[in-house]
Amino acid sequence: MEKPRSRFDRPEAAALARDLRLVVCDMDGTLLDENGRIPEDFWPLLDELNDRGIGFVPASGRQYATLADMFSRGLAGMPIIAENGSFRGARRQRSPPRL
Repeated sequence: MEKPRSRFDRPEAAALARDLRLVVCDMDGTLLDENGRIPEDFWPLLDELNDRGIGFVPASGRQYATLADMFSRGLAGMPIIAENGSFRGARRQRSPPRL
């Protein structure tokens, strides 16, 4: 049985992907679905990028905290470009709340 194709699965890009090292992606109107959410079929793609040693960086005008929350399923240390480029940093593992 053939695996269902994802909207991110584009065989014509395979030749270009061999030298790919980094993907920087806008959020609104690009990665996010019509409800402003990361599509479920993105997460296996993120795993594939990681397995191939290709970095992924979300970039947005949104605040850092919003992007860090959206990518809480993602990799620790993922670089994030937020607030229209005025904030650049890596997402850290969420610390337990201080009492």
